[in-house]
Amino acid sequence: MGVEAAATTAAAASSASRKLRLGPPALALLCLVYTALAALPAAPGSDLVLATDGGSPGWLLGPLRFAGAGGADGPLAGPLFYAGLWLSLGLYVVVLVRAREIPRRWAIGVIAALTGLFALAPPLLSQDVFSYIAYARLGVEEGLNPYSHAP
Repeated sequence: MGVEAAATTAAAASSASRKLRLGPPALALLCLVYTALAALPAAPGSDLVLATDGGSPGWLLGPLRFAGAGGADGPLAGPLFYAGLWLSLGLYVVVLVRAREIPRRWAIGVIAALTGLFALAPPLLSQDVFSYIAYARLGVEEGLNPYSHAP
């Protein structure tokens, strides 16, 4: 009986080692998609970085402007960006479901790296940063109260 139990245990271990581990590859692909979503829109005239109609100053595109794609101002820029967001959502779900397969150090390193990446990326799909700048200029440059005057 001990030999049968050992054989069953060995077969189960062999089967478990052959199981596909989706966590680490999904995490790696998620990192690539996030990198593309952060860096590719950092191109002059990008439709994904709002308020660039009058030009794209260097501070707006950030240090990732060297990686910006020329197609970020084309008609497919928005749909491709949103497709990337949906892909990243699906990969994120896979990573959450398979989180036990991912070493904790990898997860912490990826979180830190992606946080840094998006901190360096241009402001995507939002004009909030420009409103903040405009209100600050009202007070500093014009001496106006931002609560009683609009930019």
